[in-house]
Amino acid sequence: MAIIKCKMCGGDIELNEEKTFGTCEYCGSVMTLPKVSDDQRAARFNRGNHFRRIGEFDKALAVYEKIVSENEQDAEAHWCCALCRFGIEYVEDPLSHRRVPTVHRAQFTSIFDDDNYKLALKNADSYQRIIYEEEAKAINEIVKTISTVNIPFLIINHQSFLQKNIFLIIARLEMFMLLIVRAVTVKNFLRHIAKN
Repeated sequence: MAIIKCKMCGGDIELNEEKTFGTCEYCGSVMTLPKVSDDQRAARFNRGNHFRRIGEFDKALAVYEKIVSENEQDAEAHWCCALCRFGIEYVEDPLSHRRVPTVHRAQFTSIFDDDNYKLALKNADSYQRIIYEEEAKAINEIVKTISTVNIPFLIINHQSFLQKNIFLIIARLEMFMLLIVRAVTVKNFLRHIAKN
C-alpha cells in the first residue's frame, strides 16, 4: 500500500488501487486521490503536491505533466495540472477551519474552459467528478470575483495629460489606496480571529 501526501495539508494518506477519493485524517478535507500502482508513481504525486502547496506551480505542473505523459487517462493528474495553471493553494479558513482554495494566478478564462479540467472530468469516476465539479465551482467564483475588481492602471507619458487629468488621477489613486487599506484591514481582522 502506498502513502500519498494530502494535497491540502501534506498529511499522510494510505492508498489502495481501488480508492479514488477519501478524507484526510489530519485536516478533514474530502478529496480525490490518484490511482497509484507503485511507490515511484506515489512519489511523483507527492512531489507535485509539495511544489503546489509551497507555491512552485511551474515545477508542480512539470511533475504532473510527466504523470499525464505516462497515462493520459489519469484524471487526478489532469486535475492537478488545472490547479497549477490557476495557481491553486488550499488554506485553512479561520472561521470554518476547512481548507479552501486560493488563486495565485489571475486568469482571463474560467476553469470550466481549461483542457485539463475537461480531461479530468472525462476520465474521472462518478465520485471524483462530483468533487472536481464542486471544487471548480469554488475556484471559478474566486476567479470571477478577482476579475471584477476595478484596479486603476495609469499610464502617464505626457505632461499635458497629467495637467488635464490631475484630479482624476488623484481620485483613482485615493480609490486604489482605499482598496489596499480595506484588504489589509480584512487580512488583519482574519488573523486576529484566527489567533482567538
